[in-house]
Amino acid sequence: MSHRTLLLGIDGATFDVIDPLIAAGRMPVLGALMARGVRAPLRSTCPPVSAPAWVTFLTGKHPGKHGVFNFQNVDARTYSGFSETLVNSSYFRGTTLLDHLATVSTARTLSYRVPMTYPAWDIPGVLVSGPPLPDRRRAYARPEAVEAEIGAVSPLSHDEQEAAKRAHDVARMDACNRFELEVLERTTGRYLEAGYELVIAFTGIPDTLHHYFWGFHDVNSPVHDATAPEALRTIIDRAYADVDGVIGRILAR
Repeated sequence: MSHRTLLLGIDGATFDVIDPLIAAGRMPVLGALMARGVRAPLRSTCPPVSAPAWVTFLTGKHPGKHGVFNFQNVDARTYSGFSETLVNSSYFRGTTLLDHLATVSTARTLSYRVPMTYPAWDIPGVLVSGPPLPDRRRAYARPEAVEAEIGAVSPLSHDEQEAAKRAHDVARMDACNRFELEVLERTTGRYLEAGYELVIAFTGIPDTLHHYFWGFHDVNSPVHDATAPEALRTIIDRAYADVDGVIGRILAR
């Protein structure tokens, strides 16, 4: 390849948050990128759920072709249409971007935490699995030696994070988000400096926070509480600003 590509996936990010933060000078990096590049709303998959959407990103196929419609496996015998079995990378159909590159080039790829890539498989480069995972703290990766090199990718287990979200434990969520972004930045930077031609990194922090804290953020929400502590009302804005800082430092590399 004669060029290098960096792709950062920010799951659930919305211009409803981004635009006011750019106007306030709190997301200067993304603001500058948009000013000299292109921006547009993203039309998601049908259904508009992270699991099929990210498999579509990987395969270029819509859910009817790759076979993933939710995080649970399809089971038409149940009322919901889904079983309790979580889908993983062995379920979807179609050649992925990560595998296709190997057939057309000598490019090396880092894929960091893209959803639905557990269990990891061998690609020309490094694949660090994304959620859902048996243990969200662990870097499930191929080659396996990368796991020890990266170390823990989050300080909280799934149950610990769920408890923090339900309790609106802002301090614990802020600390977890900072830890995860630091590992993303460090890992992405390492492979950029190693000359990898395609670097893909993912964070699901905005999506996670929207599910549990949007009512505190959005003054137009029917459950908005204007008397809630400021830390609760600003946790989403802080996370977006932190992501912007990470983007800036990664681009500087």
